[in-house]
Amino acid sequence: MERVTPTGAAVLRMLEVCYETLPAMRVKATGYGAGGRETPGEPNLLRLLVGEAAGDAAEEPIAIIETVIDDSTPQVVAYVSELLLEAGAWDVFRVAVQMKKGRTGVQMTVLAGPILCRCFRS
Repeated sequence: MERVTPTGAAVLRMLEVCYETLPAMRVKATGYGAGGRETPGEPNLLRLLVGEAAGDAAEEPIAIIETVIDDSTPQVVAYVSELLLEAGAWDVFRVAVQMKKGRTGVQMTVLAGPILCRCFRS
């Protein structure tokens, strides 16, 4: 019998879920869910807490680098995204935007730590 759906497993992996005592936090939201399958002797429930770290929890700064590219091929933009991720960017995403004279361009956003940003400036 399947204990978790593939989507549920992906969410757990993305959130880096671990089983330990709850950290000190200010709870912002809670959620509950119950599965439809009967599992004798075991609950079929989920409880989710969303909160902010309390106390002296370390905050990690984030840098956002954005640029708008007017004249490039999708292959070049994809290649640049791969290079940025290999260089240590946390995430890279692209959005289609309208440029002058109605042309389609790409807005590229890079999420990274401040150390990586210093590398790009030099």
